[in-house]
Amino acid sequence: MGEERRKISSEWSELQLSVLGNVSAYVKEAGVLVYSTCTVFHEENRNVVEKVLNEHPEFYLERDGRRSSGKLRLFVRNGYFKTFPPQGWMDGFFATRMIKRSKPVGR
Repeated sequence: MGEERRKISSEWSELQLSVLGNVSAYVKEAGVLVYSTCTVFHEENRNVVEKVLNEHPEFYLERDGRRSSGKLRLFVRNGYFKTFPPQGWMDGFFATRMIKRSKPVGR
């Protein structure tokens, strides 16, 4: 079962990476690209975001979680909102905000 899950997760990751790469071109300068999933697997979450940020240096991760309010801030670490079923009595969920720079990097 583990190997099959990894194969499916890898396929989803590639699809998600492709979608994010395509829609990133439509985000205005200083605009926000929100990425969220209903999974707890790093392959589909943080790994995808890090690849997007590496391939699209015009984006950066909003790390401070200031847009999260109240108790939701408890689930934000380093710009990633994550819930985990055994903690917090919630389903597994992931979300992050990537901001498009107003000026290209290195200029």
